[in-house]
Amino acid sequence: MPKEVEWIPISGFDGSNMLKSVSSSVCPWYQGPPLLELLDLLQPLARMVSAPLRIPVLDRYKEAGRLVVLGKIESGILKTGDTVTVMPGGTQFTINQIENDAGTLTVAKPGENIRLIVKAGLDEESISRGSVICPAERAPISTTDFVGQIQILELLEHKSLFSAGYECVLHVHTAVEEVSVKMLLEKLNAKTGKSETKLPKFVQSKDFVIAHLTTTRPVPIEKFDDFAQLGRFTLRDEGKTIAVGKILATNAPIKRNKKN
Repeated sequence: MPKEVEWIPISGFDGSNMLKSVSSSVCPWYQGPPLLELLDLLQPLARMVSAPLRIPVLDRYKEAGRLVVLGKIESGILKTGDTVTVMPGGTQFTINQIENDAGTLTVAKPGENIRLIVKAGLDEESISRGSVICPAERAPISTTDFVGQIQILELLEHKSLFSAGYECVLHVHTAVEEVSVKMLLEKLNAKTGKSETKLPKFVQSKDFVIAHLTTTRPVPIEKFDDFAQLGRFTLRDEGKTIAVGKILATNAPIKRNKKN
């Protein structure tokens, strides 16, 4: 039984153990609090307030002569009047106004879905879905090449081999880009996670592999261990999710010795 799972009995018929604890005569194996009390005891998720600002862009549009940018703050704090950068491209601009569904904000924190009002300094073509708003001095890497550890889920019936040259669609944070497999570096043991085969020719459904991938356009990303929100991805092909993965290295592939 997984240690991170807390099992709690409830009844949808009479509401047992929802608000009041269930009797030990009814459920002798459970001595914990009722469901609602247990939910109240849960600690809120840690918010990355002190981390560098990261806002993956969901959309942008023009409204009354102003540029409106939609996104969610994954880390850091944003204030009205801040000067920020958009990656890729490195264009700097000033935030004139911050809004959410409740109204206008002077400060926005991690977890908030916001609308940014920009009056000048940012051209509509320099920002789009998949861009990342960040501080100029601590920007993520924008690259077309990265190395990822990939878990193959279920490949398409007519494309049953995952190998160099395989093309599909990458989804990472809000970015969606065409991607191709440059090289398979290592096949991993599914149970131990250790290297099983160096430079395999191909892998199949249910396999784990480390691969060098390349996208058609630069994408702002980070190593999963440094920033998970910009370091996890999925691969889709013909509308089906075929793999999930995490980024191990950005900008340059991990070099392997073919003799190993």
